[in-house]
Amino acid sequence: MNIIIVDMLARGKGKKRSTVDVIGAGPRTIAGILEKNKINVSIAPGEIVLEKPSILENFDVLFISGMISDIEGTRRLLGNWRKRNSRKPVISGGPIAKNAHTMIELGADVTVIGEAEETIEELIKNTSLIKEQRIIPEELEQIKGIGFKDNRKNTLIITPKRPLLSPEKLNSYLPSYKTISHYPGFWAARVYVEVVRGCSNVVVAKDYLSSKEKIKPYPGCAYCSVVSIWGPSRTLSIERIKNEIQGLIDEGVKRIVLSAPDILDYGREKLVGKKFLSDPKNPKPNISEINNLLKTLYTIPEIATGEVALMIENIKPSTVNEESAQLLGYYLEGSPVHIGLESGDNELLKKLGRPSTVEETITAIKLLSENKLRPYVYLIYGLPGQTKESIYKTIRLIPILEKIGVEKITLYKFLPLPETILEKYPPGNSNEPHNKLLIERVREYNRKAKMKLIGNTLQVVVVGKERETYYSYPIKHGPVVLIKKDFRLKKELLGRKVKVKITNVGERTIMGQVIKVGRYIRRKSLWEQ
Repeated sequence: MNIIIVDMLARGKGKKRSTVDVIGAGPRTIAGILEKNKINVSIAPGEIVLEKPSILENFDVLFISGMISDIEGTRRLLGNWRKRNSRKPVISGGPIAKNAHTMIELGADVTVIGEAEETIEELIKNTSLIKEQRIIPEELEQIKGIGFKDNRKNTLIITPKRPLLSPEKLNSYLPSYKTISHYPGFWAARVYVEVVRGCSNVVVAKDYLSSKEKIKPYPGCAYCSVVSIWGPSRTLSIERIKNEIQGLIDEGVKRIVLSAPDILDYGREKLVGKKFLSDPKNPKPNISEINNLLKTLYTIPEIATGEVALMIENIKPSTVNEESAQLLGYYLEGSPVHIGLESGDNELLKKLGRPSTVEETITAIKLLSENKLRPYVYLIYGLPGQTKESIYKTIRLIPILEKIGVEKITLYKFLPLPETILEKYPPGNSNEPHNKLLIERVREYNRKAKMKLIGNTLQVVVVGKERETYYSYPIKHGPVVLIKKDFRLKKELLGRKVKVKITNVGERTIMGQVIKVGRYIRRKSLWEQ
């Protein structure tokens, strides 16, 4: 029996348009469970399967991992599967599976709702679904945390919610590292390794509950579904994290991102003596535990020498203080770090359930910048409750962000997600005049910020070529760097680490000139054999 996991995450209609160098941890987590149970498993990015659907003929079961925004691409994938494997089962998971009704309508047989580890193991061991490719409703009804269609009754069945995994149980599952080589370009990608699951901000944004409509009091920031899907913060063990990273490095990975809704939540639950952490401010970060994690990871030779880049992503401003910023700067100097500001309007932030004010966020950004980290700031437009004044307060913050060292502003359009308090509200309108103004100001800001890179040198990895131009990724993340072919260079650049000097900037990219050609690191993926 052969199983294929198709990674549809962030692929929208079928192909990634942004964050193209990111490989998430979810599909590898499922692959690890299947490997543990001696089942042959392959992972394929959605675009590969959609371009060559005949790949699907070689598999007995299809797993799909996706987000709500990936519905259209998932619809195409399921259509291709059913043409070739009309009776073979499909199992969907990830945030897209929260909308169980839609997934079943699209053609999935089972949708896994919430954490998947125990659910997948029970589907393997206690049902005929995977090993025999048979759907027996009486068996599926005994599995918590799934949705499926009972064709005899033409009814959608949602089984009771599965309790969250304890930290001990969570640590017993090791994501697959061998299947990372199933992703084309894995040797140059930012590969995410989960270190914290869930979020410590479990507050309910009660101001939105005063509506006459019936709104469920989902916990967490009003626009975010992390808590409703993954629960409060739980920390993964240092041993598990190190083993996974070492395995990835052995396979050829060169860029590792420690994935967490807030890296500074790491180990905080150990300070409260409770099973789960549920306060985004207290206690303060567990400096000792974070130090132990990073110190241990720097015992890996490839990380210690800089051959492999170690990065972080998200931080809540409520956990940043002088001590935590200094610690991160000591180990991770030059790493981008994303921090949520969302709006310049404190009243709106309070309504949304955000744990920090504008002023507290500004202070946190300053501390990160002063400790040689590279702050990226999140903003959102079109939020329910946003006013004209909210937008102008946000716009007035932009010069302050420049002054305190923010390298990039990432501006999102509000999208209503299932199992959030705002799930029934309309999405943001990019054509609304005040939103358009903010969009334009952010675009100008990011272009101006890139201009500051001119004259700087960067280490990049060259991943592709179009005509006479190479494109490359900065080792520690940043804008895509374009390199014009230089016929004086004797070595082929594709697949190599290269040192470049930035010479110009564009709307989404920057241009560089080769200073030094480094080692060849490219490796073939499963689908390139």
